[in-house]
Amino acid sequence: MRGSTAWGEITAATGEQSQGIGQVNLAVAELDSVTQQNAAMVPQTAAAAASLQQESQRLAETVGAFTLDDTGGARRPALSHRLGSLAPSQQWNGYGVNRDGQR
Repeated sequence: MRGSTAWGEITAATGEQSQGIGQVNLAVAELDSVTQQNAAMVPQTAAAAASLQQESQRLAETVGAFTLDDTGGARRPALSHRLGSLAPSQQWNGYGVNRDGQR
């Protein structure tokens, strides 16, 4: 009787180990999938970072055009002066005013 009990326990343990190995295989496959997704996002992230850097540089240049007068109030350069220095695609300011300051 002891032999058959031991054999049954061995069989049960083998089944549990097999299930455990199957779960480990699934976890490794999921980790591999996530790793591949992350690797695919690296170029996208780099492109987004480069674009953000360009946008922040343009914003700094735009904000740098403003100055403070002696009383601490903001002064703004003439619209036509600022718009004339922009590339043609940037010359429309989005407020219905063209590069000559006309609507």
